Amino acid sequence: MLLCRYLDRSVVEPVVVMPNEGVVGGRLRDMGVELILAPRLRERTWELRYARNTPLTRAASYARNLWDSLVFTFQLAALARRERCDLVYGNHMMVKIMSVVAGALSGRPVVLHTRTIYANAAERALYGAFAALPHVKRIVAVSEASAANFPHAAHKVRVVHNGVPLDELPGPEAAGLVHAELGLDPAAPVVGFVGRLVAWKGVDAFLEAAALLAPSFPEAHFVVVGDAPTGSTHRTLDDFRRDAEARGLGGRVTFLGFRKDATALVRSFTALAVPSVSPDPCPRVVLEALAVGTPVVGSASGGIAETVEDGVSGFLVRPGDGAGLAESLGRILADPELRERLGRGGVVAAKRDFDARTVAERIQGVILEALGEEAR
Repeated sequence: MLLCRYLDRSVVEPVVVMPNEGVVGGRLRDMGVELILAPRLRERTWELRYARNTPLTRAASYARNLWDSLVFTFQLAALARRERCDLVYGNHMMVKIMSVVAGALSGRPVVLHTRTIYANAAERALYGAFAALPHVKRIVAVSEASAANFPHAAHKVRVVHNGVPLDELPGPEAAGLVHAELGLDPAAPVVGFVGRLVAWKGVDAFLEAAALLAPSFPEAHFVVVGDAPTGSTHRTLDDFRRDAEARGLGGRVTFLGFRKDATALVRSFTALAVPSVSPDPCPRVVLEALAVGTPVVGSASGGIAETVEDGVSGFLVRPGDGAGLAESLGRILADPELRERLGRGGVVAAKRDFDARTVAERIQGVILEALGEEAR
């Protein structure tokens, strides 16, 4: 959505294909962007399609999702021809292969935007093979860590970190949002986690850190913002609530679920924890925290290590290390001057490196570069 907002529409005119309109679709329409809904486009191949979660329903869901993906690929190729598109831009992990095949079927060049770090050799080989095809002209990677997915197509890769709309950030009025909502003392420190509730995002490490910090900071409160992905076959929000209770954190941790105002909530945190266990490509919540002056304590891996400067805008800790996370968070909670200094460092970094307008300009340059190569 941010890319569409800041593109020079006299140069690049986007046509966006989405599975459903949702909040983003409505905003795109308000911008005057042509939006085409494609219900066959599934967000995840493992998305559960049935009310019950059993081996049979998981297998059936996977088969249905693969079939829908195949049908959508042909639909996308036909759409590219009908709309007379000059280029197919694959902007999500799930659509990468479909975009590449649709580009080949329609005779269009392709640009892939990779927001993923592939977890195993099979995935790296598969996506690397598709990326190496001649009609895939460029790959936009959100971090050096995600760029490493494509060692055999490195000449096509352009690293462009995610961005945040600096002109839309919540102001000082959001600073007490969590406190007012939860009835907390305005001076109480709040440590937050924002993200999908999946194991690799490090929710367990966050809860471990909370349990370690709670005795030393009896006034502190801990907030989890986010929910399990749609159709998830793994742990649910209720599972994590039970985990918190089992750690003795009843009344000290609040699970707020998915929130549209997540950036405003981050503005009211004393510190943001981003304890991803596996390398995180480039979590946007980190950039939002930097932009609003909230110190970040995150894992020293992936895109987090590329965007958080240790000791300047936050702290980096070993992935999955709940004790290390607690130690760094404790330093921030105990030292208001340190907290202010780290917050200022984050604001400077966000303005310098992560302005969404500048990010969109860079991506537009990659698109034009790909089209220029195709024309030669």
